[in-house]
Amino acid sequence: MNDRMISEWFALRGSKKGRSSITHALTKISVYYKSYANFRTKYNIYFNDRAEEFITLEKSQRKAIKDIKDNLHTNIRNKDKDGLEILVDTVSNQLRRDELRDLIDMRIKSWSWKNKDECQIIEGGESLHGNFY
Repeated sequence: MNDRMISEWFALRGSKKGRSSITHALTKISVYYKSYANFRTKYNIYFNDRAEEFITLEKSQRKAIKDIKDNLHTNIRNKDKDGLEILVDTVSNQLRRDELRDLIDMRIKSWSWKNKDECQIIEGGESLHGNFY
């Protein structure tokens, strides 16, 4: 049914519905379908075009909730850690952790002996005229 036919159907039953409200309601069908179970069951009685879409959406939402629950202990454990600590914690092999610790230790030690940008300007007070051959 188009919006004119819907408007006439309501008029026959004694209720006046403007076309703009019907058009607005038709654009909100997907929101109503996802949000309200009662609307969804009645919609599925007459139409079957959204049932597959909703099942897919429901599965993805369940998976997202499961992933959040599975990672909840990790998020709580990492609450007070910075990015480097979290990254290091992802390495499980002890040999690789030792290698990573050595790399970070060498980097920290290199900061102390690296050349600092310390420029010094020396101005000459005497002329070089006569001091060269």
